[in-house]
Amino acid sequence: MELLPTIEARLRTDAPKSRSDPGPYRSEGERHIAVTLGEYAIPFVYDQTIRVQVDGRTRILRPDFYLFEFDLYIEYFGRVGNPDYDIRTAEKKAVYAANQLNLLPVYPWDL
Repeated sequence: MELLPTIEARLRTDAPKSRSDPGPYRSEGERHIAVTLGEYAIPFVYDQTIRVQVDGRTRILRPDFYLFEFDLYIEYFGRVGNPDYDIRTAEKKAVYAANQLNLLPVYPWDL
């Protein structure tokens, strides 16, 4: 697994100041996760590109969050129930497992 470009380039220690701050997040769920991480002073990288192997080929992933102090990726799966999305979710989770990456999947009911 390789981070692209460098992890420092996307380090976010400035989580949203409040739950009403929209920040650069793609969804309300992601913003909620960022605020919670900030409340606990957990530094994270948001939307960092990584390279992984899938069936012997290199694939690019953009995990929602990487908690480097814990070597943990967080993915927010906010559109559960959409059949196509659920298939992609299962595929993404399989890629994390195959590459031995620690994944914490988060769903709307977890927030």
